[in-house]
Amino acid sequence: MTLSVDFSLLETILFEPDQGFYLLSHHLDRLKRAIYDFQQLDPTLFPNPPSEQQLIDQLKRKVTEQNGCQRVRLLMDKQAHVSIESVLLPMTAGFSADTLDCLAQSVPSVAVRLDSQACDLSSNDPFILHKTTQRDMYEQARSRMQCNYHAKLNEPFDVVLYNKQNQITETSIANIAIGIPKEGKGYDWKTPPISSGLLPGVFRSYLLEQDWIREAELTVEDLIQANQVRKSFILIIIHTSVTNLVFTP
Repeated sequence: MTLSVDFSLLETILFEPDQGFYLLSHHLDRLKRAIYDFQQLDPTLFPNPPSEQQLIDQLKRKVTEQNGCQRVRLLMDKQAHVSIESVLLPMTAGFSADTLDCLAQSVPSVAVRLDSQACDLSSNDPFILHKTTQRDMYEQARSRMQCNYHAKLNEPFDVVLYNKQNQITETSIANIAIGIPKEGKGYDWKTPPISSGLLPGVFRSYLLEQDWIREAELTVEDLIQANQVRKSFILIIIHTSVTNLVFTP
């Protein structure tokens, strides 16, 4: 099988001068898995990819061009050629909280919409399972729901996707988690499993490893109910932080 569509693998990594690259090993592991999975479909893809150390060296060279916190984009095209871009961040966006419960009560909110139609999502589709520049499905959903990356007050910033089985999966740019109050104290945090059809983000993986969230199938009805329960939280898990969701008509 030959994949004719043009695309690059993509990793977006936070760099802080005093901390280095955030969760770098997770990013490199995900990149290696993506190369392997795509090569199973088309053995001509990503011939002789650079080693992990070569990638690290390229990343380090790039961030020396500017001083300060940076958002770094590592792209690898189908010929395994690597390009690296970086932009300065006004402030560090690192994760800092004792618990996800505490963080959820202090982070800002963004407006989102539930998609108007189910997407054809499969955990076997490498373009869903891995982060690439092939984003047609996500951009179409954003267009349907009139989302705006520079949304003003009450304008939708993002859209929540769901599959043909009515299971929510992710937003167009982030993973999602629902926190339901537990009896007594704290929250039960759930995030959709990979089997529902989604891109497993690096920060999501970190939160799972820390046992701060757990995988569970979540339906559209679960999402609607959580949105109606006053003390519940719905978060998007993006890069190195989380943000509360507020649904807008």
